[in-house]
Amino acid sequence: MVSHFSFFLTVLIAILMIAPEKDVLLSGEAAVEDDTIIVTGERTVQEIAGGFVDGTIAAPKGGRFEGQYARFNSPVCPAFYGLSEKTDRAMERRIAGVAKAAGIATGRANCKPNLFVVVIDDGPGAIDILRKRHHRIFGSLPIYQRDRLVKSNGPVYGWKAVSASEASGGSPIIDDKGAASPAVVDAIDQQGQLPSAVRGRQSLIKKAVQQSMNAAYLLIERKALADLTLVQIADFAAVYSLIEVDIKSGASEAGAETVLTLFEDRKAGRQPEDSVTEWDLMLLHALYSTPADISAQAQRSAMITTIVNEIQKAP
Repeated sequence: MVSHFSFFLTVLIAILMIAPEKDVLLSGEAAVEDDTIIVTGERTVQEIAGGFVDGTIAAPKGGRFEGQYARFNSPVCPAFYGLSEKTDRAMERRIAGVAKAAGIATGRANCKPNLFVVVIDDGPGAIDILRKRHHRIFGSLPIYQRDRLVKSNGPVYGWKAVSASEASGGSPIIDDKGAASPAVVDAIDQQGQLPSAVRGRQSLIKKAVQQSMNAAYLLIERKALADLTLVQIADFAAVYSLIEVDIKSGASEAGAETVLTLFEDRKAGRQPEDSVTEWDLMLLHALYSTPADISAQAQRSAMITTIVNEIQKAP
């Protein structure tokens, strides 16, 4: 199997014009402000937490009872490209710091990258080259979603390589190219789901498989980074890459601050967040602390409960 790292390294050499940037060192750990979260208005804390979860994380494939919210099940190992060498390494440390602050396992020094962030000049052009020359990097991402990437207005272009693995953390059942492992090929249908005879032995809560993110890819157009700090860029990249993002109106309507709306806020003339927020860290921690063998519905309930408990414990 050709590594995701080899693919990305080849692409970088082929399509990136890396412009040196002023070196700015960032802390290796994410700085979390010690501000108390204040919830006002008629909405309850649970409603706000639910709106934040629903407004930021993409709906799971198969629905809440059949699907599952995906996450990394291996230690996170960031790789950043596109600025100066020194700044790229500092950005990697910052992204790893955000993950650590949320309680997510990170790789050791010289680990094999599985979270890639690349600063580029032309998003659609880069996606087009990737599709023509390195289509495997998209894994099982449907053709229509690849088309959507090219046609999107940017400046952010991201996708995840997701596969189904045994809930116990065993070997993949369906890899990110849609191929079934020989040991279980007879027990899986063409959609990568356990057959009804096996599903019948499960409850609507417990799952035999978990959706695992094997790699995350994020391309950001250079022109969109003007006037942003490196902390804003790194923190956005971290949160965006650690979940399957789908920013909806519910995110802002919930009344919870998030760095995920960084570019939308700027476009709308709103003041964006300066860094990762407490809500972002609670969301990440809540997702990654849920059991591996439960349905999306149970995951969502567990995430909301975790966030509410964190808020209630705040001084």
